[in-house]
Amino acid sequence: MDSYDDAARSGVGYPRTFCRPHNRPPPGARILKPMTKRMPAKRRYLASSPFQPKPAEVIEQYAVGDRVSHDTYGVGRVIDQDGSAVTVNFGSQTVRVASPFHKMERL
Repeated sequence: MDSYDDAARSGVGYPRTFCRPHNRPPPGARILKPMTKRMPAKRRYLASSPFQPKPAEVIEQYAVGDRVSHDTYGVGRVIDQDGSAVTVNFGSQTVRVASPFHKMERL
């Protein structure tokens, strides 16, 4: 066994997965994967704690026909409502606005 490939064929030496050329990563390939961002755990609040938990955010509900004002698009009218979004006609354009509606308020 005078060559690297002879050792690979015989199974002696390096593990088989590292001996074959087609199992090696291509030059310049990334071996490591980027880490995903983890969300911090929610804090537990004790009943005896003097600090109160933050109140749950209330998401405003819109009905078809409601007049609304949007910070970017201006004044419009709700023409359609589905589970987590509303479609609003602003005159020059129709926009689907997803919930929560931070930039929109009812007139």
